Order: sequence, then structure tokens, then C-alpha cells
Amino acid sequence: MLPLSLADDQRQFGVVGRVDFEDFVEMMGPKLREETAHMMGVCELKIAFCELDRNGDREISSTELKDTLLALLGEHVPLPEVEEILCDVDLNGDIHVDFDEFVMMLSSR
Repeated sequence: MLPLSLADDQRQFGVVGRVDFEDFVEMMGPKLREETAHMMGVCELKIAFCELDRNGDREISSTELKDTLLALLGEHVPLPEVEEILCDVDLNGDIHVDFDEFVMMLSSR
């Protein structure tokens, strides 16, 4: 005997073992919309990351973070404090923040 959900799917799609394009779109539509929404969030995160990564080397250095804090806060933040912030976010110990670390920092807040 087929599980109820599988039996329902077979009734819905008519021919057992076959799914036409319209049926496929109907089944996958919600999942694809969810994935697209997630990708749009990633795109926005990449834009924000690029704003901080001023030299385009795909890492945020202490100098870039210091310059950004000055621009955002309008006040000078001492380099030791900036390095402390950076160390809290830098998971692999390379003294830079890469995109993955940036995303993890934002998602943990």
C-alpha cells in the first residue's frame, strides 16, 4: 500500500511515475520562490560586504573597518578597539573578515 501522500500525488498527477511540466512547476514553485527570496538576501549581504571591502580583495581589514566606522559614526575609533572587534568576528584567525564570517556575524546577532 502506498503512503497517503504518495497516493494523493499519483491521483493528482494522473499517470503513475510521470510528471509533466505544469505539474513540476506546481510542485516546485513554492520551493523555488523560497530559494529566490534567500538569494535576494544574499545579494543584499554581498552589496553591504562590498561597501566595507573598499579595496575589493574580498576581505575586510582592520583599516577598512576603521575607515567605515569613522564614516558611519563620524568619530575616530582607536585601531586597538577596531582590531578587537575584528578578532571577535574573524573565525579563521587570518586577521581579516571574509564574506562567510561577515554573514555568520550578522546571522548571530
